[in-house]
Amino acid sequence: MTDEQLNFGFDPPVVPTTRTAKSGARSPKTPKPVAAADPETMARELERHPDYRVLRRLVPQLHFDRVPQGKVVKLLVLDTETTGLDQSRDKIIELALLRVEVDSASGTAHRGRRGL
Repeated sequence: MTDEQLNFGFDPPVVPTTRTAKSGARSPKTPKPVAAADPETMARELERHPDYRVLRRLVPQLHFDRVPQGKVVKLLVLDTETTGLDQSRDKIIELALLRVEVDSASGTAHRGRRGL
């Protein structure tokens, strides 16, 4: 296994050295500048690697322009994050709630609210 495989590309580049002619001591070479990229560019680059999948944050939509055509019903969506799938060993580590008002005629969301 090489150093490149172990550092996952997150460590700063190693600055190579050269020996000076007179003393034989090593002096650092000037490293090439690494261009900083915006997060989306970095995510696209990481997605090209077969070992990674990049998830992007979903921006919640809490207000809708639709006018309900039927009765509006309220739903509560519960999302859990766990340490695994085995209920005897694993634990719930996060809960999220979303209350949504849904148009019963069309099935589309009418309004949403995070929390309770």
